[in-house]
Amino acid sequence: MKFSIIIPTLNEEQTLNTYQKSLIALKNKLNAEIIIVDGRSDDNTTSAAKLFADKFYYQSPSRSGQLNKGANHASGDYLIFLHVDTYINQRGIEEILSIDDDFNWGFFKIRLDDSQLKYKFLSYCINLRSKIFSYCTGDQVLIIKKDFYNKNAPLYLVEFRSFYHTWQLNKYLGGGIKTVSYTHLTLPTKA
Repeated sequence: MKFSIIIPTLNEEQTLNTYQKSLIALKNKLNAEIIIVDGRSDDNTTSAAKLFADKFYYQSPSRSGQLNKGANHASGDYLIFLHVDTYINQRGIEEILSIDDDFNWGFFKIRLDDSQLKYKFLSYCINLRSKIFSYCTGDQVLIIKKDFYNKNAPLYLVEFRSFYHTWQLNKYLGGGIKTVSYTHLTLPTKA
């Protein structure tokens, strides 16, 4: 198996139900497994996730802890850390499928799924910050070769206001980041 999609959740029952079809389509197009690691939700996230996840685990609510647990149980050669409300269209899928053996890690540029000027500006600022400082937020779909992750990343995925940042990883490794050129969609806010 080439890809493992790892999704951390916490009280995401409604979001999982909304995005179930697109997550299953992504899984099928990439011939991937879906691993959901739940932060002990108090809604019906577990039931919604088990309808389509290949693997399901519990972890105390910690985004980086959840991601690391999912990575430890992944079968794929490449790990795709994905938020449940993130949508990757066909162009993004083609970018992922074109990853070759020289690819170690990278992330997508972001586009928030709202036409209001403030969200367009926020998307621009997030992408500019990523370009200048060579790191990404959780909403940017981090993709990393599993062998590379096992050697380097678990210690460098850190918590910060519910995002995982990779700037320490980039600093530690002295660069080597590849920003995948496709821009994906994610929701601007959660209810």
